Amino acid sequence: MRVTLLCLLFFSQVPGYGLVAGESLIPSNALQADLDYLYQSLQAAHVNLYANMDKAEMDREFAARRARLAKPMSAVEARIFFQRFVALGKIAHARIDLPSDAFMAMLEGGGAVFPFDVKVKDSAFFITANDSGLAGIQAGDRLVAINDVPMKEWSRRLAAYESADTETMLHGFFEFKFPFLMWLELGEVEQFKVTVVDAAKTTKTLVVPARDRAFLRAQQQQRTGGLALDGGRSFRVIGDQVGYLRPGPFYNIDGDNLWDWAPFHAFIDQAFTELTNPTVAALIIDLRDNPGGDNSFSDHMLAWFADKPFRFASRFDVKVSDLTTASNAKRVVPDQPGSVSARYARAYAERKPGDIFAFPIEAAKPRAGKRFTQPVYVLINRHSYSNAVFVAAMVQDYGFGTIVGEETRDLASSYGAMEHFTLPNTGMTVGYPKAHIVRPSGDATIRGVVPDIAIETPLIETEEDVVLAKTVALIRKRLAL
Repeated sequence: MRVTLLCLLFFSQVPGYGLVAGESLIPSNALQADLDYLYQSLQAAHVNLYANMDKAEMDREFAARRARLAKPMSAVEARIFFQRFVALGKIAHARIDLPSDAFMAMLEGGGAVFPFDVKVKDSAFFITANDSGLAGIQAGDRLVAINDVPMKEWSRRLAAYESADTETMLHGFFEFKFPFLMWLELGEVEQFKVTVVDAAKTTKTLVVPARDRAFLRAQQQQRTGGLALDGGRSFRVIGDQVGYLRPGPFYNIDGDNLWDWAPFHAFIDQAFTELTNPTVAALIIDLRDNPGGDNSFSDHMLAWFADKPFRFASRFDVKVSDLTTASNAKRVVPDQPGSVSARYARAYAERKPGDIFAFPIEAAKPRAGKRFTQPVYVLINRHSYSNAVFVAAMVQDYGFGTIVGEETRDLASSYGAMEHFTLPNTGMTVGYPKAHIVRPSGDATIRGVVPDIAIETPLIETEEDVVLAKTVALIRKRLAL
């Protein structure tokens, strides 16, 4: 049951992208036919297309947008246009991946972009990195307008192109790629009029030049401070009493086969073997900035400290469709009748298109023999995604440990288990969720994992890992270490 990182690239109004050399325009009748196929297919295969938008409203939007397909488009323009329609459903796992290669080509050609990184807190935008080269704006300043347009309006305009279930999820996407989104919204521009409010409550407006990749890299190299949570795997003991495990992504980072779990299992076994000793009184598992992956990896980690069988979901309701059946059939291996794909195939064959059924999830079991039995604390943040969120939800719902940190932007119960189909004329690949996944507790609320103990991530992070230090202090106090 693979879940992928929700780090998606989306666009606003088409800023007049040029054709790639040798590229031909897609005729309007081909575009209209593909939009028809897109909407019909989503209605047939999406597990709950109208969960977040009324059908009548989406029907009206479809008709209005189809009428605008009166002229040919480039492939880039078409992807932008079609994703804008898919994004209306506000479900992260329904999407068309848009052409980020156009952005990369622009940068490689010496193009310039918005030179600030941002963080969104309580719907307010804050600058977290200033790579403009101008001293008048500082990290921590609140961004109130760009080009005299208030940030609330910018948020609304950019939100129209993100497949995001919630506003907080949307804000998480902004934090990953705000300069990129600004380029997609405006095209390449020479400068930005930026209005900020600084720590002294003084409002300032500056004209800031867009900066190219070489300039941005030079600024980043000069910048000091900032916490870097790398994507690797590590473990250690802090102060001889608190174990620390950063498992890294729940997929293979040690070879070409992304889903070969053997190296990860070996690392986890080594980590827990060394951390399971009388001197280690508690364990921190750090899932901050974790992109997720596959439960065939994470279940092995959980089995080291779980005290009962566990599943990543209490319900896994799947919709049957011809598209889903065909997509799954490509993964069925004849000599593996017990595989998940083979089980899906048998379930689909017993039902008709449109049926929704509960797909059985086998429980994972605690490992036999040596286990870690001391208290476990799982550290999460806004950028814990996908399977990392499911791991945190399992630890919380089964009582395997205590969740610490900040609420995840990604959801504990969601529409997922993505499948894909291809539009016949443009060749675009469309992702859609075939299943409704409900966390182990049975709570279907559309929300992230809320920590048992909240520790807020600083707006501007320093080299010191303040959140980890507070977590260690909390554990020492709780356990009187």
